[in-house]
Amino acid sequence: MKKLLLIHFKENKNFSLILLAVLGIITVFFSLTSTYDRQGQIANYGIGGFLNILSIVIFVIMINSFIFNKRKQEIDFYYSLAASKRKLIISKVLYDLILFSVLAVCAFVIYSLTMWINVDFININLGKLILYFLLGYLLIILSYLFLLPFFYYGNSTFDGFVYIILAIVILIVISLVGSNIINYNNQDYFTKKSFNLLPYYLIKYFSTGMEDSLADAVGLEVNLGIDFIISLILPFVFFASFMFTLRFDENERAGQISNKIFGYKTFIPSLSYSLVIYFATTISRSNIIFVGTIMIMHFILLLISQRGFKITKKTLFIYLVEMIVLVISYFGINNLYY
Repeated sequence: MKKLLLIHFKENKNFSLILLAVLGIITVFFSLTSTYDRQGQIANYGIGGFLNILSIVIFVIMINSFIFNKRKQEIDFYYSLAASKRKLIISKVLYDLILFSVLAVCAFVIYSLTMWINVDFININLGKLILYFLLGYLLIILSYLFLLPFFYYGNSTFDGFVYIILAIVILIVISLVGSNIINYNNQDYFTKKSFNLLPYYLIKYFSTGMEDSLADAVGLEVNLGIDFIISLILPFVFFASFMFTLRFDENERAGQISNKIFGYKTFIPSLSYSLVIYFATTISRSNIIFVGTIMIMHFILLLISQRGFKITKKTLFIYLVEMIVLVISYFGINNLYY
């Protein structure tokens, strides 16, 4: 494992230094643009935005490390090493987490010092600020563990990006459905509760709730509900499944059209049906426009998965069956819900 880590560090030394420099510049600029009113009361503390910057950083690190299995030459090199596929992947994950931890701590120090010097008249509770950073760090790591299998099992870099986008959008829709169900009988807008799943939890929570609670000089008002518990468990389930299925992974799939269960075959229907449930539980009267939009979106994604207009009769038949079930599900759920 040590030899593999050394190989990763040597290969990515320049990448790490460049990433650190870029992150440092962005962090300084971000800290200096935080705004405050004349009395020194915090108007926009910026911790949520800062943590979202770090989430982009770990995403870049993940792509840099795991783009190798999309290229046949790099696959041959890595799998020629005296290490099993599982050991290689674990070493890359460890390398990513170590690199991200170093970059995150450096960026947090730069962020804190720059912000502190820029607004030294504000009494900042550094202890609570660190707690927020650690909470954000935890969620970012969990987001990495959750998204890694989606990118890894993409047969191409494009497929990997699409898988990640589909995964996040599906979780956003599921989160919205969860919020609708929780607030089904709640007519008071100000008492409505949200339901956010990781990694959507990170995007939603840090950009709204955390920012709002920082108006009292970083008050640690963190509300951890069932969605947070699910968000803690979900990444470990996905990552454990990812480690288990590595033994069945085929090197020859690089660059090929995806035909595996963990791919377009599952993600596209999951997105379509989650959207159907959302609209069926949101629109108080049946509206075929939403159904038609989902059907068109589903077909476009189907074309993307096939990388062109060449669709087999079997694929077209499955699409028609899925659309029939989709229409029945929409009107059925809509009639039950209202």
